[in-house]
Amino acid sequence: MFEIEYKYQVDNASGVQYLDDVARDRLQHDKLVSISNMEQFYIVDDSNVALRVRIENKGTDKETRTLAIKGANSGISRLEIERELSKEEVIELRKLAISHLEKTRYKIDVGGWLWEFDVFLGKLAGKIYAEIEVNNEGDEFTMPNCDGMTLVDGREHSNAYLASLTVA
Repeated sequence: MFEIEYKYQVDNASGVQYLDDVARDRLQHDKLVSISNMEQFYIVDDSNVALRVRIENKGTDKETRTLAIKGANSGISRLEIERELSKEEVIELRKLAISHLEKTRYKIDVGGWLWEFDVFLGKLAGKIYAEIEVNNEGDEFTMPNCDGMTLVDGREHSNAYLASLTVA
């Protein structure tokens, strides 16, 4: 119900090189788990709550659709509740969207820790973020073998905020 996550902004050139190395299995400890394409749109986005719909692997037999309610950050943790949606529900909710984004997510195992690298598309092309969810604040985890990662926090790095930048 509560997610605890660390988020890093990744230098584009370093991130692209790292993801290429992982995809080609050139790194000893960083192993690719999966790659998926995602579309996300937001129905509500303010400083206290975001209501997000995510479609992952659209048009494939692995397509998933989820609705997430995300509370405001409290340090590195926040409330997050998710549930699956039907295609019909997504169609109706899309009519209420105020912003959206598209990205490719790379899930990478680094020393037993699951990292997610998001490479943004469209108007956000060139932005790369990496994040890791932990069980408890202060948990020690293994960093990816990727240069140019800067720990960030704040609303300006949230997907909801980034999606608002794509609105014409």
